[in-house]
Amino acid sequence: MDATGLRDAHDHLLKVAGRCTDWQRLAPPQGEWPAEFVLAHVAHNDALLADATELVIAGSSLTFDNAEAIDGDVLLDIVAKTGGWDGLCRLVRLNGERLARLTEELTPAQAMTPVPSKIVDNGEVRMDGPVPWAQVLEINASFHVPAHTRQLEELFDPLGG
Repeated sequence: MDATGLRDAHDHLLKVAGRCTDWQRLAPPQGEWPAEFVLAHVAHNDALLADATELVIAGSSLTFDNAEAIDGDVLLDIVAKTGGWDGLCRLVRLNGERLARLTEELTPAQAMTPVPSKIVDNGEVRMDGPVPWAQVLEINASFHVPAHTRQLEELFDPLGG
């Protein structure tokens, strides 16, 4: 399976993150995650997707649930363990590349494996049922990572310029 879109999405996310200064990360708008949580979420979600992709490749049965990747305590722990912004950016790069490599290993049959998947976004269930694994990975590359890139852009420049 092609992972070009995933790599491009991560490159753009990290380019945006690289333009951020410390003061821009201090106070997100009410109800929004701080920028560090956004990166921790993307990194952890990619790790969960990579773990699941390994299981698909191995032919193991699995379910996918993003609950851990949206848990505030988990995200806080990731932020603390990475040692700051640069560490979070490295983790996003590493986990994104791991997921891209595994995505490229998927055979067409493996990519079409239906995986029971539950994805919650901002308190709303976006997916809950069996979905071809390729579709979950494509949503990550074409929607999920770009949405968090836009989220960072808005946090860093809420007035648009």
